[in-house]
Amino acid sequence: MIKKLVVLGLLLLVGDGCATEDSGATEETQKSQMVQESKRKIEKREVVDVVAENGEIFHYTLPKGWEKRVDEKSDFFASSSKEGVNIFISDHGDFENFMAYQNAFIKGIESLGDNMVEQGNTVGKAGMSGVEFVVEMDREGQKFKTLMYVLETEKNYLEIHASTHRSRFDGNREVLKEAADSLERAEK
Repeated sequence: MIKKLVVLGLLLLVGDGCATEDSGATEETQKSQMVQESKRKIEKREVVDVVAENGEIFHYTLPKGWEKRVDEKSDFFASSSKEGVNIFISDHGDFENFMAYQNAFIKGIESLGDNMVEQGNTVGKAGMSGVEFVVEMDREGQKFKTLMYVLETEKNYLEIHASTHRSRFDGNREVLKEAADSLERAEK
């Protein structure tokens, strides 16, 4: 048993690269190091440009384990093996105002027979204001639950759909939220 613990300890040290010089490091120092390592990992993730037809540019940082995929129905699509994010972009000129866009979004959901579980929570994401929805839907025999955001920028309206199977939603809501939060407007 002691051999297993020693081997496990050595593996953990090797996995971290090496032991710190100060073997009496405090728990807070260790947490700080973990946060810095986490930030480094985030910085190394792939950033993909999402460009609206009118030229407005957004950056999407792919979450760890996610890949950009082709989806002809959306302006951007990325997924892991269990979750996915679709982004739809519409020009301001196509709608009277944000409320008209939001109403068209709601009518579209209702016309598909989907069930809005949560509706109308005001949100702000990366300098974009909007509304959060949770929608349950059936597609091709599969039951999905989707965290949806309807957002407004200076030039466009956006929909972000972060989806997974209904049975996984509650346990993965934070993962879906993180995936949706990975979209930012590009610096001007």
